[in-house]
Amino acid sequence: VFVMSADGTYLDFKLDQEHQLIEDLVGRNVSELGFMPLAVSQSILEKLKQSILTGKTQSLEYQIEGKANQMRRMAYYEARFSSIDANKVLMVVRDVSLQKQLEHDLREVAEKNQRQATELGLLDKVRMVATQELELSSVMKRTTEVIADILDYTLISIYLLEGQELVL
Repeated sequence: VFVMSADGTYLDFKLDQEHQLIEDLVGRNVSELGFMPLAVSQSILEKLKQSILTGKTQSLEYQIEGKANQMRRMAYYEARFSSIDANKVLMVVRDVSLQKQLEHDLREVAEKNQRQATELGLLDKVRMVATQELELSSVMKRTTEVIADILDYTLISIYLLEGQELVL
């Protein structure tokens, strides 16, 4: 939790145990902080001004590259700005890195599941083709049509392996 002036100067702050190592910020401007990218500082200054001008809570998500256990990682934060008066804003910042990682992991799992569902659907259709057609050429033709349709491919080729040679 930070109390900031309209120009971005830290007036007061209170951090949780995990972030107590941050140096004293009181009297320093957000644009002076070496660990914060210029674009983030400018966004914070803009949200401070918007909060004072509108009297409404403003939100900002941003990321900062940091170090954890000698490894570089991206940390994600969400900041909310509420004006206290015409010159002061309360900024509450929370670390949303775990949430962002979980969202990323969930998207990856959903994409993998979608691919698997598509592949299973394709295998089922190919199985159906193989049980319905009697001639090998008909099976191959229908199989390529099914693959092209399900995977949205424009060109499909199926080769037969005769000995050590692929035959179209």
